[in-house]
Amino acid sequence: MQDKGIYESAKKTLNLLERIYKYAIAREYTEHNIIADFDKKIVLKKKAVRHHPTITDDKTIKLLFEAINSYQGEIVTKYALKIIPYLALRPIELRSLQWEYINFKDNLIVIPADKMKMRTEHIIPITSTVMQLIRELQEYTGSKVYLFPNAIYRDRYLSENTINTALRRMGFTRDEIVSHGFRSMFSTIVHEKSHFKYDVIETQLAHSVGNSVSQAYNRAKYLDERVELMQWWSDYLDKLQG
Repeated sequence: MQDKGIYESAKKTLNLLERIYKYAIAREYTEHNIIADFDKKIVLKKKAVRHHPTITDDKTIKLLFEAINSYQGEIVTKYALKIIPYLALRPIELRSLQWEYINFKDNLIVIPADKMKMRTEHIIPITSTVMQLIRELQEYTGSKVYLFPNAIYRDRYLSENTINTALRRMGFTRDEIVSHGFRSMFSTIVHEKSHFKYDVIETQLAHSVGNSVSQAYNRAKYLDERVELMQWWSDYLDKLQG
């Protein structure tokens, strides 16, 4: 199981075997629990950290944006490709964005807790560049529930492989960048090149920062600094395209 990468199932199976042997001993079917001989810390491997392929050099990012702007596929897919680099969201969070999450008055996207991986409401400041793209997209999908609706199923959002397929069509291999790689691009560059604090960046990435109490009750944590962060990032990407 571990060789196949099924780490959680391997752990559950070993625990189940141990329970079976304990039952067998209690019923006197056997005298020895062989699973107890194993050191689980040694036997059970940890799942390797997965690093998503991404692009971090300015020249190739510029080429990527040129390819996106010249993309000839579905218009919804094109806008997903245009917007995803700016927001640092997980692909599922971007694809499932609903129009009701957009606060046009305060220039914010507010994603409910039950739609986030960490089950905490997430706020994304919207820069003028992103707002312009959202306004343009609104002409195409503003009457729908989702910003990026599925072309076939009206009640669904963009499929999981759509952005990756588009990247392949534009000539970028899966070893160069995947949809999740836009988030990695943001993380790598802002950590290395910007002046913003670690906690500010990680909060914007919707990672756990601080204790559980502060995470649950401070929905707008570092919001002023995060507005500045997202503006810095937007300016960075705009400059590469200019």
